[in-house]
Amino acid sequence: MGDGVLLRLGEDEFISYEMGANYIAYMFEQGKYDAVGEDLTGTMFLYQVAGPRSLEVLEAATGDDLHDIRFAHCRASSVDGMEVNVLRVGMPGTLAYELHGKAEDGLAVYNAVLKAGEPFEIRRLGFRAYLMQHTEGGFPQAFNHFPHPWLEDEGFLRYLEKIGIRSRYTDVCKGSMGPDIRLRYRNPVELGWGKMINFNHDFVGRKALEKEVAVPSRAMVTLVWNPEDIIDVCASKFRPGEPYASMDNPYERFVDGAGWAFYADQVLKDGRLIGISSGRTLSYNYHQMLSLCSIDVEHGELGTEVIVLWGEPGTRQKEIRAVVSRFPYLNENRNEDVDVSAIPRLAASK
Repeated sequence: MGDGVLLRLGEDEFISYEMGANYIAYMFEQGKYDAVGEDLTGTMFLYQVAGPRSLEVLEAATGDDLHDIRFAHCRASSVDGMEVNVLRVGMPGTLAYELHGKAEDGLAVYNAVLKAGEPFEIRRLGFRAYLMQHTEGGFPQAFNHFPHPWLEDEGFLRYLEKIGIRSRYTDVCKGSMGPDIRLRYRNPVELGWGKMINFNHDFVGRKALEKEVAVPSRAMVTLVWNPEDIIDVCASKFRPGEPYASMDNPYERFVDGAGWAFYADQVLKDGRLIGISSGRTLSYNYHQMLSLCSIDVEHGELGTEVIVLWGEPGTRQKEIRAVVSRFPYLNENRNEDVDVSAIPRLAASK
């Protein structure tokens, strides 16, 4: 029902963001937990600083030695006297950090980081890069790669209406998977999150997940699309007859009109449905069209040739050849593996 980072700020204090936080807040309203929740919407900022020199940038901005922050850990620091929380995580897959702090400090912190990053040739990137990196870096993301099954819980939909989000949540389904949103649901194992499941405590859905972990039905892989087939899709606009569905955008938008839409395509082998492709993106880094695919395990071997069916049902569709490849696709110098001891300690040298 939700996904995202949950930060532990103290023994009994946690903070979460957006997709994970909404369902947590809803459950708190039911009064089923010995816990107190506070809605921090509009009171916090979150920035991502990524790349091989991101640690140097942040140490220059904070004046603090941040080498001690391990992957997926955080601790307090400050920028020009303004309190921030520094988390070693980020969407590109490479070395990256997040800065969290109070909204009233947001602009000042942002400008301070940019100024500190000038000697390191810092660049500002937008939402397009963010979405592309989720596919390239192997981070399946709600709405871009899969929908949450919010429509299955009427109480939660009423809660979303109350907080002003329901109007943006639609069940518009795009792509060859067709109009049934339920065909696009994924379990954590299908998303490649199996290694994060811990069975040392009880939780809703545990029995189902134990079975899935023991005998997985699908695995997460990256698909590399055939460039000649992509060129044929683009060229169809300049030929007589009905063109194929447009592939002009370098990634699949998950906002359609006033609400969210869910793009997903059938993945076929010998005419049989074997998986779901989503998050299509043109990787400028690899010069390839990539997507993430939850695929039947028997077809998940590297190098397996499959078909991605491109186009809405009832329209002209194109069989695009694709090859099963590694997941995550970006597999070098990943954040979790980077040894920051080799990076200069800028704060210590002052």
